[in-house]
Amino acid sequence: MVVRGYSKMKAVLVLLAACVAAAAAGRSPNADLVMEYMELKGHQPGARYSNNIIADALADVPDLIARYNYPVEQHFVTTSDGYILQMHRIPHGRDRNNQPGDRTAVYLLHGMMQSSADWVLMGPGEGLAYTLAEEGYDVWIGNTRGNYYSRNHTTLDPDDKNSLRFWQFSWDEMGSIDLPASIDYILNLKGHSKLHYVGFSQGSTVFTVMGSIRPEYNAKIISYQGVAPAVLSENNEENPINWVANYEGILMILANRYGIGELGARSPLFTWLGLALCSEESPVHPLCLSVATMEETVARLNAIIIEIEQNTWLGLALCSEESPVYPLCLSVATMKETVARLNATMIPVFIGHGPAGVSVRQMGHYAQCIAKGFRRYDYGLIGNLATYGTRQPPFYNLKFITAPTYLHYSLNDQRVNYLDVYLLGERISSPVKYYQVADEKWSHLDFAWGSNQVEMYQKNVISAMREAEAL
Repeated sequence: MVVRGYSKMKAVLVLLAACVAAAAAGRSPNADLVMEYMELKGHQPGARYSNNIIADALADVPDLIARYNYPVEQHFVTTSDGYILQMHRIPHGRDRNNQPGDRTAVYLLHGMMQSSADWVLMGPGEGLAYTLAEEGYDVWIGNTRGNYYSRNHTTLDPDDKNSLRFWQFSWDEMGSIDLPASIDYILNLKGHSKLHYVGFSQGSTVFTVMGSIRPEYNAKIISYQGVAPAVLSENNEENPINWVANYEGILMILANRYGIGELGARSPLFTWLGLALCSEESPVHPLCLSVATMEETVARLNAIIIEIEQNTWLGLALCSEESPVYPLCLSVATMKETVARLNATMIPVFIGHGPAGVSVRQMGHYAQCIAKGFRRYDYGLIGNLATYGTRQPPFYNLKFITAPTYLHYSLNDQRVNYLDVYLLGERISSPVKYYQVADEKWSHLDFAWGSNQVEMYQKNVISAMREAEAL
């Protein structure tokens, strides 16, 4: 049987070629999951994803960058508390500014449950890392402790079933320990005194922590570009994780009780959810099968969302103001738009590279800040007294942030409310410049996975960096 010119044998050969390529190169965090779904669809006539897309989905970040003929290097930083962080470097461009030279460094840090992949997976012409390399920058892409590329330690084992010691960190340690160590590594290697910093979502949280706790590092920053900066949550009723704030204490107790330190495709919790939700007996089994086909997924998600919107009983049960999932209901409209706007042909790449892993404590820290303000991690009364000398964790002192700051936001961001972006700017000491995305439907994830990123925000990032260099 032949459909659209693809025979079953050809689909098998395409899948086999992708398997061979993946075996020869490094593998993405969720390569096995991609192969399962590609096998599911690829062995059927009419496989809709190109061999190139499958290869991008299966490759790790260094090989993904190399596939597009960009120079790439891997670097490793060992922190003072033993975590081994992997950074990926694009030292110069491919088409422009493509000769080795002494270039200004820019450090990019991803959002929660992401990795360095999210700065390159959309490919040249969309990925910010490529854009900056073509603009003449020496691009360094970080990975937070505990994610797929930084899941290493000098003595602790992330897979130790008898201990959660590896996972006892939040983004506080990323800002107070990891980011300073990474900046020092880059500047020492290059013999420079300053670099640019671009942080998306949690990447902005991490910078804010560093600027508050390690204020001496402000002097090492040419410019701080906060892209959808997830810092304050004082005006955001639509934040999808608001409901977690009410149950953070209970959830942390349960996570510790059952030995869950990590959330991600590799974690026991996600494995259990996959088995529970995607078994053949599960009512959502068809949705699991359709992940490999974005069009079907969008249709099913939209049908569910529309049902909730239109069904009075569901609306009253799930979306009343007293409901624990009320914040999720507020973001339903934005969710529908975001799902519909995703590039359908890229879904295997999204699956392959995310989620890249996160500690339970990272999520818990965000929940604490939603409930109690932007403070350091709350260890409880005894832990706080031992760590901070106070009953409550101290607030981060935003006045210590003096680096030139440029904040990029959108009006349709359900994770970061624009009022909180302006509030952040008012509370730090440095002059702040704001950039609003022109597209009123631009959402939080569009900054990472959206189309037309150069026009929507990257041009503003580059313009702001040039402005800061002239100061």
